[in-house]
Amino acid sequence: MAITSGSAWLAGSGISSYNKDRGSLPVISSTTYVPQATTSTVVSAPIPPVVAGVEPQAYEAILYGKDIPLFVGGKMLIGGRICEGPFFGGTQADPTVSFIAYHAQNLVGELFSDTVITSARLRGQEVWNAVSGYIATDKLPSGSFAWNPGHVQNVAFSQSVGRYGTNAVPYTHGITSSWENIPLKPFGGIVPFPSVMVENLSYGDPDDGITRTQAISNILGRMGLDPSEFEVDVSGSDPAWMVASNMSLPDFLRQLRAIFTRYHITYSDKLRIIEPDSFAVDGEITNSNVQRDTLKFKRTDPMTLTRQKRYTFIDVDRDYEMNTALAKEDRYPIPTTDATAEVSIELPIATTSAQAVADIHNSLYEELKARSQMEGVLDRTLFGLECGDGVRFADSSVINMTARVMETVHDFENMAVQFQAVEVINCGVAPNYFSYVVLQPDFELADGSTSITDISPQLQGTAAANGNAHIQNNEMVFDGSGDMIQWPDSDDWDLSDANRDQFTMELFATPTTSAPTNRAMLWHGGVAGQLSFAFWITSSQIQFLGSTTGASHDWSATSSALTWVSGTEYHIAVDKDATGKARIYRDGVMVASSTPSDSRLHNPAAVIIIGGDAAIRYWLGSMRGVRISKGIALYASDAGFTPPTSFPGF
Repeated sequence: MAITSGSAWLAGSGISSYNKDRGSLPVISSTTYVPQATTSTVVSAPIPPVVAGVEPQAYEAILYGKDIPLFVGGKMLIGGRICEGPFFGGTQADPTVSFIAYHAQNLVGELFSDTVITSARLRGQEVWNAVSGYIATDKLPSGSFAWNPGHVQNVAFSQSVGRYGTNAVPYTHGITSSWENIPLKPFGGIVPFPSVMVENLSYGDPDDGITRTQAISNILGRMGLDPSEFEVDVSGSDPAWMVASNMSLPDFLRQLRAIFTRYHITYSDKLRIIEPDSFAVDGEITNSNVQRDTLKFKRTDPMTLTRQKRYTFIDVDRDYEMNTALAKEDRYPIPTTDATAEVSIELPIATTSAQAVADIHNSLYEELKARSQMEGVLDRTLFGLECGDGVRFADSSVINMTARVMETVHDFENMAVQFQAVEVINCGVAPNYFSYVVLQPDFELADGSTSITDISPQLQGTAAANGNAHIQNNEMVFDGSGDMIQWPDSDDWDLSDANRDQFTMELFATPTTSAPTNRAMLWHGGVAGQLSFAFWITSSQIQFLGSTTGASHDWSATSSALTWVSGTEYHIAVDKDATGKARIYRDGVMVASSTPSDSRLHNPAAVIIIGGDAAIRYWLGSMRGVRISKGIALYASDAGFTPPTSFPGF
């Protein structure tokens, strides 16, 4: 970035410390344009007055509030922090800015040197790509600036050499970009935030992402382990991985164990991160191979178990901005004190919002299966037992326990091992029921709230309650006259596909009348020609109406008149299985069923409504735990089921 004749330059007041011995800067005339002063060595992305929220791709400037992160592999858009400059020039009428931005340390580049930059953006707008070169826009006229992509290198940029000579800084193994004479007018006088699309060619097509085995192996290598010192065998892949460059190995392994609960992380002769296909029993514990009086069984207090997790990830659906997914499960019995624990996980793997929500809920669900523990001291017959092994105690007619070893201490002198193992109720992969959920409003809000957000994997967005509907004691209260909540039309309401027409709709409802009639719970399609389904109570009967054409409700399941107690909560559900049979349940008891010749539901372009039908059938009372699942009949039993007290987080 050579200084051109007629340009006036000003370095930000927070000029980097490594520039301080490079000579004085030109004197700035008082008549020359002086832009907004900077106050820090690293210029973060400022928020322009007309833009709400964080600048596009600005997450990199705030990620952890720590150092430049590591790009582990895959393909992702990475924002940058200004590390040299900004240098201002031009005139008062047409000011410009020049700078060099540091985007990430290039972990894969250190090993393979085949990381490339394929496109660049300023404040979210693409201005260059490897195919077309510079992209002229109405905001950035052609020829207004030059951009030089930085790659994995150990030399200084030519612009830096031109300015500082032998004092120019080499950016070692970094993903770095250089920008010259960027016009500030199109950005409201604010230095625009830069970002680049980085692709790792080490493992084939970057569009295929990076496998989790490859990503974890790269990080372990970065942390000083030789390939002979670790073994990684896990499933799955992600668009990209990025982690904090100052993350320690223990912290990294703890976070892996927290989000990927089936990973068995063990330390013996080498570090092993393994995800077995199925649960295997590696040793059977009996009274004969345990030292006398050391074997103990205890049950974990359910109130001490974590019921809430927050997972931070890079959202590929939101232009690679940071996002969070929250998993939570109600406690039972309900505690009298605030005993909910929250665990935050910040392992920023690039993924979709839906997959992140499903992963974090499945993680919480798997952890909540463990309730009982056994511990003791084993003799030489089971000396090889180590963390991650599966064990079974079957030497008693009273206790039969299958468990995963969590802690071991080996006594080499006496060839014995102290162990602690946690019961695994379901030894296979936990069923990820939550991935089927297409609508689950979050009612756990402050009293009086009227803005409700969907927390299902489909993230249907936020809906405003109509009428006087509002949150009270973690329930939505309806007064029976115009109160309802509605989400706009979505493909997720389509139950006409023969391969995905199974469903489950359920909620906890408290009527404030002993004779409910014409009270809608769930409704899709409110007028003739746009009908789909209606789930309501009429004349004390629970009824599900289905329409195959949209013209009328041409099939139904209707219970007999039921006894209702005002102010009493009921779990009410309907599901339809693969055979087309629909069942209605109240508190786990099947109260109605129907098997029409065609049970698939019409898919109108219409809103879905909770607590009404947009006409006269409004709910009177309260609701909580409303949930619609598509593609699965969760209960599907004429014999009924034990009703839940709340919905598990799955």
